[in-house]
This record gives sequence, C-alpha cells and structure tokens, in this order.
Amino acid sequence: MKFCPYCGKQLQYNEVCSCRTQTTAPEQPPVQQPVQQPVQQPVQQPVQQPVQQPVQQPVQQSPYAAAASAQPMGENKFVKALKELPNVLKSFLKDAKNTVNIAKANNDLMLAIVLSIVFFIAVFLSNCFTYLGLTISVKSMLGMFGGEISLFHFPQILVTSVVMTALIIVMFVLVTFLSNKLFNKEADVKKCIVDAFITFSVYSIPASAGLLLAGLTGFLSIYLLLAFVMFTIVYLVFVLAQELK
Repeated sequence: MKFCPYCGKQLQYNEVCSCRTQTTAPEQPPVQQPVQQPVQQPVQQPVQQPVQQPVQQPVQQSPYAAAASAQPMGENKFVKALKELPNVLKSFLKDAKNTVNIAKANNDLMLAIVLSIVFFIAVFLSNCFTYLGLTISVKSMLGMFGGEISLFHFPQILVTSVVMTALIIVMFVLVTFLSNKLFNKEADVKKCIVDAFITFSVYSIPASAGLLLAGLTGFLSIYLLLAFVMFTIVYLVFVLAQELK
C-alpha cells in the first residue's frame, strides 16, 4: 500500500496524489450586506398662498387742509387767510361740513374774521344796489308829480348794513353756542363761542352770494330781489337747524 506523504491519502500503485495540484481557494470573509436605511420621504410643506393685502385708496385731502398745512411758519395771519379763500371755496363746494370741521380743528379765527368781512361787504353792496334801484323807481314815479328824492344815502346804508350783519352773526352764534352748552355742559365757553363763529363764517359763503344776487337783480325786478333774500334767509335757518341736531 502506498500513502501520500503530504496528505496521508491511500494511493494505488503508481497513483499520484492530487492534493498538491489542487489550489485551495482562500477563504473569503462573509460579504456584509449593506444595511438599507429607510428612505425618508420629504415632507411636503403646504404652499402658503400670498395674502393679498387690501389696497388702501389714498385719502384725498381737501384743498383747504392741504393749503393750511403747506403755509410757511411766521406768515401774517391775515395775509394767510386771504390766500386760503380760493381753497376754502373749493373745499366748501366739495364738502361743506368737512370744511367747517377743518376750520374748527385749526381754530382758524382769522379765516372766520375774513369771511365775516366778506359777508358784511355782501350785505352792504346788496343794500346799496337795492336802495339805488328802489330810489330810482320811486323818483321816476314822484317825478311825474314834481317830487324829488335823493339817489344815494351812503351813511344810512352803511349803518344799516353794519347793524344787519351784526344782528345776523350774533343771533347765529348765540343760538349755536347755547345749543352746544346744552348738550355738552363741560365744554369750554370760549371754545364754544369761537367754534360757533367759525361755523357761521364758513356757512356764510352761499349767503354772501345770495345777497349780492339779490342786490344786482333789484334793478330788474323787485320779485327777484325778494326771492334771493328769502333764499338767503331760508339757507341760514336751515344751516342753523342742522347745527342744532
């Protein structure tokens, strides 16, 4: 019997052991399978719709308020009030109540004085035109009978105009003041009087125009004169009633 000197395998006669010819494959380490990490799905954030802000319309400032804020400091108050008259008129035609409130908020006493002077001039001119028209008519009537009458009495008309203007302003301011004190007893007396005066002065703009038209139309017809005078009276009474509410 023959044995392989290397591996001890029993061999046949003339048999060659094959242990030396076989290539032993190296033991390979176990292949580690990669650990599969759980795939995290991306969290989808909710798409926020842009919130549409409401478009604010620009507040259109009245011409009077814009002019009052743009006036330079230190300017003469009377000159400033005269410059504001066109803007006050524009603002009054657009929104009378707002114009009055702006004047009271600014405590614009000089503007009230200027507008009251304008109202007095309107009363005076109305009386002049009315008196002149009536005088010419009366003289033409008396001329047929030989009578005479003066065409113009300036002092009497001036005094009459001053008294009329003063009575209208005092009555309006007094009633407005008493109404304000009745509903607001804690209100300052001086402030109430000034506010009432400012209120009348601004609202006197149409009254001044009505009186001027009354005097101018007095040459044409006594009925037109009376119509414009009645319009002025009704307008002032209506404004006063609105202020008493």
